[in-house]
Amino acid sequence: MVFDKILSFFKGEKSFDEEDLSEVAKASPFIISNSFRPIRLNSRKENSVDLVLNIKNKSNSAHLCSVVIEVPNQLGLDSTCLTKSKEFRLGNIEPGQTKELSVPIYASSQTPPATFKLVLKIYSHYRDYKHILNMVRKIIELRAV
Repeated sequence: MVFDKILSFFKGEKSFDEEDLSEVAKASPFIISNSFRPIRLNSRKENSVDLVLNIKNKSNSAHLCSVVIEVPNQLGLDSTCLTKSKEFRLGNIEPGQTKELSVPIYASSQTPPATFKLVLKIYSHYRDYKHILNMVRKIIELRAV
């Protein structure tokens, strides 16, 4: 149905109004806040910080939720810095409920001083984790000094 509306728009048959878009596609169902403990990494040392994510369901229905975290090559999600991407399945989040997730981010002796960009992808699923309803992408920065 949405594809037909887009196709008719490109053919010039009718205009494309914002009211035609579904509410699910327009709005994010989550409020995402994050923090690091401690605030920054030490470069050229094997150490870690904890990324603390708070995910709040702001919609009126429960959502099956998962989080994927991607880090650059100089960092890792395990102590050997080999794992660069990891998925965390949070389960159902009821309306108004907040779930907290703490993920350690590791540096190695090869980590230079820089500001690194981490990618967070929060998925809302239906039925099971194979079917994706909505996705929110957020880029956060972690500093190594």
